[in-house]
Parts: sequence; structure tokens; C-alpha cells
Amino acid sequence: MRRSLVLLQKELLDFLSGKAWIIALLLPLFITFLFTMVYRESEQQQFRIGTVKNPDPILKPLLIASDFETVQYPNLKNAQEALEKDEIDGVIYRQKSLNRYTFMAKGSNMAQSATIVTALNAALIRIYSKESIPHIELKTTGPAVQNISSLALPLWLIQIILTTCLLQSTATIAEEKAKHTLHAILVSPAKLSDYFTAKILWNTMIGLASVLLTTWLTRSYYNPVYLISFTALGCLVYTSAALFIGLLSPQLLLARTFSTVLYLISALPLMLKNTRLAWGDLLNFLPTFSMIQGLERAVLQQPWQVSSLPLLAIMAVETVLLLTILSAVLKKNIDF
Repeated sequence: MRRSLVLLQKELLDFLSGKAWIIALLLPLFITFLFTMVYRESEQQQFRIGTVKNPDPILKPLLIASDFETVQYPNLKNAQEALEKDEIDGVIYRQKSLNRYTFMAKGSNMAQSATIVTALNAALIRIYSKESIPHIELKTTGPAVQNISSLALPLWLIQIILTTCLLQSTATIAEEKAKHTLHAILVSPAKLSDYFTAKILWNTMIGLASVLLTTWLTRSYYNPVYLISFTALGCLVYTSAALFIGLLSPQLLLARTFSTVLYLISALPLMLKNTRLAWGDLLNFLPTFSMIQGLERAVLQQPWQVSSLPLLAIMAVETVLLLTILSAVLKKNIDF
């Protein structure tokens, strides 16, 4: 244990004297910028709808809602020109037939415009219908997600773990091997297990610190049990992968290449999370699948559930498996 502490001191000195601290600090600051500026602005954005002259009396109760901002134009041509210049999101005007209206929008905003039209039609039915019309109400299981940041934060937290514990750590380990720093450590009283312990502890501390700093800067609420447990296990498994790649790769360039490939593969559960694929169940064995499940529960502040234990167990088994295979390979052929 004493030798591991000495190696931890070395990790601290390397961290402060190198560029690693910049990445560990820059990622939380960048994510904070996104959440305080970009995401918040998108959540508070109003739909700017152009009307010809004064809003129609039938539409007036809808357009005064806080989600809409109406802009009056003297004629339809001026409103269309404003739409082409992206000054407004759409133009609503009456057709020649009775009680028929048109919402004109740019084709590039088709999905957003269809949502607006559907919401307006539903509101019109509720307000002006004189008969009891069947309607469907939305009911969700579990806590409802009210803003985009609750969905985006777990993805960014995983990016922190992948960057610090996989990409950056692999490069550091491969560089220590190439410069024979690792050889100097192993000819000292320190053992390979001490080196493993120091790397895993250090990366776990840095990963946890960066994640907690991000949640503090973005003023996010979370369940600490989920956040700490899944972040720590994520750091463990990806530091083990970094040790595996960095120590077994014959060259520094190959180590960087392999870690980048693993990074891209690990991102698949994040990109294909809501996509149904015939081979989608294979992604469940990637650590990021378990991490995204746990971190989403953390930011949604869900109570602890026993169903989370298998997710943690999968990452723990993957960590032990990687370190066991690596130790077995290095015992037979240590070429540092």
C-alpha cells in the first residue's frame, strides 16, 4: 500500500506539471457553458408566429400563450419575406373558406411546425367544441423529464469518463512504456500490482472530481448513490481498458488508435439508445450501457432500486476480467 501511495504522488506531480489538468478542468467548464447558455436558451425559446394585421379573434386565445410571440405584418407578402429571413418561425392566416387557417413554415422546420399545428388544433377543439369529444390524456410512468438538460447531462458525464479514463490514460500509460518510465518503476521495489492500483485510484478520483465539479457548476440535482457508484465503476472499467491497451500495444500510435476505436464503440449505446435494432442487445455488454442507465436515474433523482445492482455487477466483472487477463499476459511476457 505504501508503494501505491508513492506512485499516487507521482501521478499528482505528473498531473500538475503536464496538460492533463487542463482537460480535467476544461470539460466541466465547456459543459457548464452549454447548459447555462445553449440549453437554457433553447428551453426558454418562444415560437415567433407572424399574423396578417391583427390576430384573428378565434386564434387570439391561443396566440397569447407564453409559448408564442406574435408579430403583426401589414400583408401576407411581408410576413413571407420575414419567414424567409428566419425572423419568425411561421405565418398563420385565414383561408377563404370558413374556419380554415393555414400555418406556413419553412420546409427545413417541418417537424417543429407539425408539432405546433397539432398542438394548436388540439387546443382549438378543447376551447370551441360544443360537444363532448373523446380525447387522450398523457400519463407517464416514473418522473417526467421537463427539460432537455436532464437528458443531456448523463451523456456529457460519460464523455468526461471516456476522455479522462480511456483516451488520456491510455496515452499516458503507452508514453510511460515507450520512455521506459514504467521499466524504472518496476525495477524499484514497486510491483505491477502497485502500478495498477495507483492508476485505477488516481483515474477514479479525477473522474469523480470532474463529474462532481460539472454537476456543481451546472447546478444539477442528483441522487448521490447512483452518481457516485456508476461514475466510480465507469472509471474503474475504462482505466482497466486503458491499462490493457497501453501496456499491450507495441507502439504509442497503435495505443492511441485502439483507444479511439474503443471510444467510438463505447459511444454506440449513447447514439443508438432509443433505436430498435436486431443486434441491439449486444450493446448491453458495453460499460456505457450500464453507465447511461445509472446516470439517468441519478439526474432524475430516482430512489435506489435493487435492479441497479446487475448493472454495477456487469461493470465490476468486466473490470476484474480485463485486469486478470492483462496480469496473465504480462506474467508470461513482460517487455518494458
